[in-house]
Amino acid sequence: MWAGFSRGWVLVLSRVLGEFCVFLAVLIDGVFLLLMTLIRPLYNAELAAPEMRGLLVSFYQFATILGIMFSFWIGYASNYAGGTGETQSNIAWRLPSIIQVWRRHHLPIHEH
Repeated sequence: MWAGFSRGWVLVLSRVLGEFCVFLAVLIDGVFLLLMTLIRPLYNAELAAPEMRGLLVSFYQFATILGIMFSFWIGYASNYAGGTGETQSNIAWRLPSIIQVWRRHHLPIHEH
């Protein structure tokens, strides 16, 4: 819950309060995301039937790695958005955040 809360406000904070708040929001998001990635596999293993535990925990790891791969490719692609060097626009760092916020609020499978 907290990780999604901080992700949604990164764009708002960056515009209103400046760069420091973006770093603070990313730090808070990272801490809570770390806690969630440590707890979820344990929760899955505790609630799953014995014959399904390995499948569910390994699928969780596969989905995590797949998400990391997508985020790296989006970051790489947005690095060249709006030019390069001094002429590069702010869309290069805002585009990945916009995609995260859109995915969070518009795709049917997300957590609350």
